[in-house]
Amino acid sequence: EEAVPLEEPVAPVEPSRHAVLHLAAGEARHRARLPVTIYPYMAGVRGGIAGGVAMAGLAMVHGLITHGSPWYTVNLLAAAGSATLTAAPDAALARFQGHALVLATAIHGVLSILVGLLYAALLPMFPRRPAFWGGVVAPLMWSGLIAAGLAAINPALNARIDWGWFVATQIAFGCVAGFVVDRTERIATFQHASFAERVGLETQDERR
Repeated sequence: EEAVPLEEPVAPVEPSRHAVLHLAAGEARHRARLPVTIYPYMAGVRGGIAGGVAMAGLAMVHGLITHGSPWYTVNLLAAAGSATLTAAPDAALARFQGHALVLATAIHGVLSILVGLLYAALLPMFPRRPAFWGGVVAPLMWSGLIAAGLAAINPALNARIDWGWFVATQIAFGCVAGFVVDRTERIATFQHASFAERVGLETQDERR
């Protein structure tokens, strides 16, 4: 330890009579939890539905080109919840099956909406180029995750999948869903407001 003598200031410090204006979190670029603005949840639902339609259309085109039937990929997806379809030959998968269409629509619809909601939550966290993150990066990432676990989730799809077309359908979903979400007007978060204001018990006007 070293003792340092206290030096007297050159000029006396006069206290100011002016009040200090304190900034609230997020005002005038003060510290705030990011993102400050977010997309509404319905934007994610709409984006997921739109992306799911684009993805399904491209997948049916793939079935029509490679196996002569648009129902081939539909039945492959439905095989995730049907032991009969899992063991079915290609000729059976190429035929229209009503229960497979219902099952595939339910699986695809639920997953599309969930991923759309994920887009609505994640895209505001990226400062720029949401189309790049949502349309390219995210589809490639979850394509890798699906590839790692598809053998256990859907053995029939894993044995017959065309990965080039699969990644193309994922990118189609990401581009359409990301576009729909990004075109939606953002809303401000309530992080600056007090708890009473957030629950509607008190407003700024009432306090004045």
